[in-house]
This record gives sequence, C-alpha cells and structure tokens, in this order.
Amino acid sequence: MKKIIFYLVLFLTFLSLIAVSHVYAATSNKITGITATASNTYPTTTVNNAVDGDPSTPWNAGLRAPPDQWIQLDLQRNYNLDKIDLTIDQTPSGRTVHQIYTGPTPSTLTLVKAFDQVTSKGQVLTASFPTSIPNVRYIKINTTVDPSWVAWYEISVWGHESSGLGDATIIGNGATVTTKASFAGGITSLQYQNFEYIFQQIYQGAFIQYAWQNGNHGECANPTEQGAKCDTEGKTTSILQNFTSTNTSITKTVLPAYWLSPVATNSYCHTSPSCNFELATHTGTAVNTTAVSNSSLETTYTLDPENLPHALGLTGTITFGSTDTAPGLPFVMQGPAHFFDTTFTKSYRYNYGNGALLPPTIGNYWNTTLPPVLATADGVHAVGVYSAGVPRTILASLPQTSPSNNIVGYTLDQLTSPKGVWMVVIRLPYLPPGNASAITPGMKLSVRSYVVFGTLSEVTAQLHTLYLAHPPIANDCLGIAWEGKYEATDCPHSGNQTPAPSSTVKIGDLNNDGKVDILDYNILVSSFGKTGSPGFIPADIDKNGVVDIFDYNILLQQAGK
Repeated sequence: MKKIIFYLVLFLTFLSLIAVSHVYAATSNKITGITATASNTYPTTTVNNAVDGDPSTPWNAGLRAPPDQWIQLDLQRNYNLDKIDLTIDQTPSGRTVHQIYTGPTPSTLTLVKAFDQVTSKGQVLTASFPTSIPNVRYIKINTTVDPSWVAWYEISVWGHESSGLGDATIIGNGATVTTKASFAGGITSLQYQNFEYIFQQIYQGAFIQYAWQNGNHGECANPTEQGAKCDTEGKTTSILQNFTSTNTSITKTVLPAYWLSPVATNSYCHTSPSCNFELATHTGTAVNTTAVSNSSLETTYTLDPENLPHALGLTGTITFGSTDTAPGLPFVMQGPAHFFDTTFTKSYRYNYGNGALLPPTIGNYWNTTLPPVLATADGVHAVGVYSAGVPRTILASLPQTSPSNNIVGYTLDQLTSPKGVWMVVIRLPYLPPGNASAITPGMKLSVRSYVVFGTLSEVTAQLHTLYLAHPPIANDCLGIAWEGKYEATDCPHSGNQTPAPSSTVKIGDLNNDGKVDILDYNILVSSFGKTGSPGFIPADIDKNGVVDIFDYNILLQQAGK
C-alpha cells in the first residue's frame, strides 16, 4: 500500500511539473521595443545595437572592466521576467564577472543573477527564472571583470506583462473604491451604500484621475493618468511604475500617457500665446513626440481622510520631466477630473461663505471658484469636490509675484447625454515671453483634493468641514479658468477674496447659513451614530467624537436662533 501511495504522489508531482512547464511556455514571450542606455559607447557602435534583434550588430563600451561598465534596458512597461539571454562579443577569452539587476525603476534595482566564469566570443549566457520576477521594467547588466572591451552582440528578454499590479479594493465606512491595472492602477469604481458614483463607461478619460497641460496646447500636449484616447479596456499606454495598497489607501507612481499619440489631430487644442488661451480653441496636431510623458505622477487615494466619513482624499504630485515644460506660458492641471452620468440631474455651487447651494446661471457649461455639487432629484445621492489648491510652500518657489496668482477653480460640463464632467482646475500664472518658465524639469507640484459623497445634506456638511480645515488661498475669482469666465456670484466677498473661516459660527448651525433650522436637523439625523475624533464633523456639536442624543438635544435648544 505504501508503495502505491509513493508512486501516486510521484505521478501527481510529475503532472504538476508538466502543468507548470506548459503555463510557462504558453505565457512567456520575447519582449520587443526595448531601449537601452550605457556607461559608455564606442563611436562605431550604438547602445541600442544590443537590443535590435540582430546578433551581428554589437554594442561595445570601448573600455575594459574594471572600472565597472554597464548597459541598462528599459522594457517600456512592467513585466514578469522569465529569462534573459546575453550573447557575448569578447576578444580574448578569459574570466568575466557579470551582474544582472532588475526592478520597476532605475533607483530600485535588485541583484538577481551573477556570472563568474571563463567566457569567449559568441557564447550565450542564460539567466532563467523558473519563478518569474514580478514588476520588472529595468534590467541592468553590470560587468566588473572583463579581459576585453565590454561588449554584447545581443541581449534578449522573455517575460509576460504584469497582471494584477494595480488591481486593488479599499473599504471604509460603507464605501468601496476599486482600481484596475488596465487603467494604470486608477480608480474605476466608487460605491457607497450600494450606489455607484462613477460613470461605468469603459473609457480611459472617464474615471477619476489627474491630467495637465502646459504651453497653451490643450489636449495636444495632455499627459493623462489612466491612459491615452485610443487605449481600450485591458490595455493602457500609461506606465505603472509601482503600486502599494493598505485597507484604506493606495499609493502609486505612473508615467502618464499623452492623451493623443504623436502627430494625431484633435479639436481641443490651443495655440494663442496669451493668458486667454481658451479663446483659441481649434483643431490642431499633437505637440508631444512620444506616447508617454517623462514626468512622473505619484498619487495617493485615501478613504475617510482626516476622519472625514464617506470621503475620498486624493493627492497628486507631479515631478516634471523635460517633455512638459514651456517657457513663459501658463500651466493648467485637472486635479482631478471625473465624468458622471445622467443619474445626477441636479447641480449646484456650494458657497462656503454662507453655506448656500447656488444654482448655475450660465447654462450647461460653467466655471466657478465654488465647489460643484451633483445630486439625484431626491437628494438621496450626491457628490461634491473640494480643493484648497497648490500649497503656499510650493507656490513660493514659482516665478510669480504673489501666491494669489494661483487660480483654483472648478469646471462643470453638463453634457446632455449620456454623461457630463466635473474637474478641479489648478492654473498657474501666465508669464510674458522672455520670462523663465513657470515649470522646469525636476520641479514638483502637489495638489490635494477631496471627493465627498452621500446624501445632499451630508455632502454640504462635509464641504463645510473641509473649508474650515483647509481654506483656499486668495485667488482672482473673476479670472479665466478653461473656457469662459467665472460667474460673478462666485465672488460675494469684498476684494474678490476668499474669506477666512468664520470664528463666530452659531452653535447648531451645521451648514453655516447663519441660522439653526430643518436643514441642520437633517444633517444631524443623517450623521446620527457616526464616530470619529472629537469634532470630526459639524454634527458632533459637543465634540465628544460621536453624533448622539446629546448633540440632538443641543440642536433642539438652538432651533430657530
């Protein structure tokens, strides 16, 4: 009996090995489109000779090792790495030492294989990885010992695209946020109490994400977090470099795709070298010469930020590369933007000065310095967005006369069918030609925004809380954002300046409209039983960290005042 069990186990093990071998062979492919850089290159060769698929065209460093000579490959996106073949160009034969490093970025490489042996011209060194190395975009082959000039006829790489990197779900207080690898780890679903707040059209530009443009080029130079206009479900041109998640937050870094591919044309382009670039909208040709920007975007998504329930905090930090700078021209960032469907039939502007919900007055397309709010007809479901703009510490480093030149606004485009879009608009100032660029390589720009959701009364209460915690800096609220002017009613304060948070808010006035009434009652009832840090929301009137009967009694005592 024991012998039968032994052979049965052996047979099953053999079958599993066959299955594993089959999967490996079926999924591993030779990677193409690789580019390379090197420590040095002999003038009669080019570094990309080593990855051009032609074994007769070598790359040669023109130097021996030591000192170390290296070549670094860029696979252009993340892969699960299975195998590397290195064909040697070496005269004379002798002992060589080669080290292979891999990783998602050039600064996060790890040693995965080393060769120390006698080698000769034409020999192939193979590094196989039976268990694929995940999340590899960069491969560096470093040579520390070589009797001849360091050279490779060809370097071939096998692997399969990383699947799952970017797929995650975070949960908090009844809300669920889902991200997908096929959208560069971007948000594709936001649900609260079984209601979907994100328009479920499979479209790279539709979901909550960051994008920007510099130099008055509009969509003709428009890095976009989740991918390009022509991307389809299951594939994105944007390159996800790293991605980590916890139960309630996600942090990722991406090289965003340009919305248009090189030489493509589009009707949303600008060329007028003036502050009023919105007046020059016309069909134009993509300015970008590559499909992907070399600026990196680090984003963090956090549910219940700062103990604010059913809210999503978003921080986007751009580290600018050379492809996204333009001297003397304004910079515009969507931080973030989001499409919505016709479920939301009501739209408002939330006046954080008095707590009022103002209707739009300029038709379906309007710009505002007041946070936009969308709601269903019955007010049961609503969503709002808020941003205090670019932090003063960052503004102070920019070539402008005053932090007040930072325009923070919002755009709401209520398309008739089947969708519309809201966006936070961050606009840095126009600088006349001859001035230094507002954006230079290596500069960092960080924007913090919030998406709040729930009932209409909950959303207005959350926006008020955010305004008190993060008042927007002064701005020219009659300036120009995207297309058209802000509504004059958005600037009810003297000098067109955003007011400082009021320090004389009435007790029980939860929406800060100057009175305690049924609207405040509705806010408290909708928040009843919620917990957090003391004073976490306006409904926690006694600031004991819970909305309870004591808050209810206080509100009743103040009713009508």
